[in-house]
Amino acid sequence: MAYFVDSATRNKAYILYFITRMGTELTKPQLATGFIELGYLNYFELMFELADLEKAGLVATVPCVYGEGYSITPKGSEFYNVTAEKIPLSHRNQIDDYIKANAQRILGIEQFSSSVIKDADGGYNTFLNSFDKDRILLSVAINLHDLDTAKALSENWAEKAHLVYKAIIDILTDKEKGDN
Repeated sequence: MAYFVDSATRNKAYILYFITRMGTELTKPQLATGFIELGYLNYFELMFELADLEKAGLVATVPCVYGEGYSITPKGSEFYNVTAEKIPLSHRNQIDDYIKANAQRILGIEQFSSSVIKDADGGYNTFLNSFDKDRILLSVAINLHDLDTAKALSENWAEKAHLVYKAIIDILTDKEKGDN
């Protein structure tokens, strides 16, 4: 049976569950969209809880595709591991179903494109793009020596583009892994 000491603890558990299940950093508008549509928290409750989570060191803001997003810290992961099972199974299922149906819309990424073109030297030029309605968010062109690798990049692009974006930001800003 699910028990929380208070509503604030419950709300924090729901937020961490949502971020964890989305699998990426989320901005305030992205989180607000999810929680308002699910009916679990209104905008002001969510902003209050996010501020508390950040103050407690359970989340940290990090660069993401749309500015700053919330990422779960190691301390937040510990809290999540203790509280996730206390969220009623019906609510976990509802959140999971919602994410499955709405993740791409929430993330705001409308379209991905990828193509592989054989070049004159026998290599494969692979072009990977991520678009948001009217602009390119990320564009990668890479030359590969084998078709299997080029196809794998192309096939995995839509699912993993956000990780490539984050890695580029982290590497080019000299941000070490684990720094929050």
